[in-house]
Amino acid sequence: MNIPIDWTVVGPAVIVAGGALIALLVAAFYPRRTWLGSGLPSTIAVGLAGLELLRTHGPSDYVFALSFIVLAGTLFVVVASNVMNFENAMPPGEYHFLLLSSAAGALMMVAARDLVTLIVAFELLSLPSIALVGLRQGDRVAIRSAWTFFLASVVSTAITLMGVSLLYGVTGTLDYAGMRHALRTTDMPGSVVAVAVVLTVVGLLFKLGAVPFHVWIPDTYTGSSVMVAGYLSAVSKAAALGAVLILLATALPPAYDTWQPLVAIVAAVTMTIGNLGALRQRDAIGLLAWSSIAQEGPWSCGLLPFAPV
Repeated sequence: MNIPIDWTVVGPAVIVAGGALIALLVAAFYPRRTWLGSGLPSTIAVGLAGLELLRTHGPSDYVFALSFIVLAGTLFVVVASNVMNFENAMPPGEYHFLLLSSAAGALMMVAARDLVTLIVAFELLSLPSIALVGLRQGDRVAIRSAWTFFLASVVSTAITLMGVSLLYGVTGTLDYAGMRHALRTTDMPGSVVAVAVVLTVVGLLFKLGAVPFHVWIPDTYTGSSVMVAGYLSAVSKAAALGAVLILLATALPPAYDTWQPLVAIVAAVTMTIGNLGALRQRDAIGLLAWSSIAQEGPWSCGLLPFAPV
């Protein structure tokens, strides 16, 4: 059976992933270590992905906007890294490969319309990001921060998968539209649906670092370089929060009464604790970490109007 490919969704991510591979190959075979060697194909790939996004974007304007944010943020990080020649302790080829691989996962995450794609895209975003944190050679703080990031990612994935398995068990589908239809039209045990939705949302909030699942973020950012911390606080968070918004607004409006109080409480507490934590910081990286936590609250508030229809 031939399954048509929606290039509106896949095109930009494929271009970025291809640019990641080219950057790694250039660094492997180029005789001289330079940031421009792998940075140039990375910059071109992100630019071409942006042009492809502009050419093919359809009626889903929110997906286009989220994808544009991911590409714009990635392009800024890549160009800034090349202009500053970044760090001698970090290999340029591996850096650009991991950065663009993570960006490809971010693009797929905001475009996901089923839970399998969402989970795979989350991991494609997270795993290269973990490697980016610990990529600085000879830095024990960076290695410790990468382990903290890894353990938080593993725990959140496990919780999310438990929720996803329950959702699949009660609805019989992993597709967002089919899940929404099943929850609206089928008589299901309310307690099972509530547990499934809460586990899924909590797992995703854990990965996002919303309060009270935020304690790993300051430690992770402390061991990261400036560019990696900037990428995590902007591109990674924007993609993840957008993906959660689309999931709840597209697949789970019938369970609004279950997740709405949870999201409202988490949003309020996250804004409060994040801003209070930022006031106590004495360095830019710490301020960036707590600021990224605080900014998740207003994003989460955007989920609250999506009542069942």
